[in-house]
Amino acid sequence: TVQFIGIPVALQWHFLHYRKLSAYIGAETMAERCIAIDRGDEQVDVPHRIQWSVHGMAGLQLDITDHLGLFVEPMVSHYATEFTLPTARNEHPRTFNLKMGASINF
Repeated sequence: TVQFIGIPVALQWHFLHYRKLSAYIGAETMAERCIAIDRGDEQVDVPHRIQWSVHGMAGLQLDITDHLGLFVEPMVSHYATEFTLPTARNEHPRTFNLKMGASINF
């Protein structure tokens, strides 16, 4: 198990508004640092490398109130930095996700 902590920076453009429904596209980049590695009884040093990734997304949002909405967002991600330890990100640097949830807008 490899654990990362990261800081994302993202931009979204809501290009379609129809009543309480909006559609958007966005891009995000993230820098993550490995903070822990667990390989059973084996002692593993945490590498000090940064894992870089870029993400592209598109989504639909339904506004419930002026500041609260529900969204669905398919996303493609690419992890650019390879770790010396074998991870799923090394084997599959490009992944596809589907996010669903609530958003708070200001």
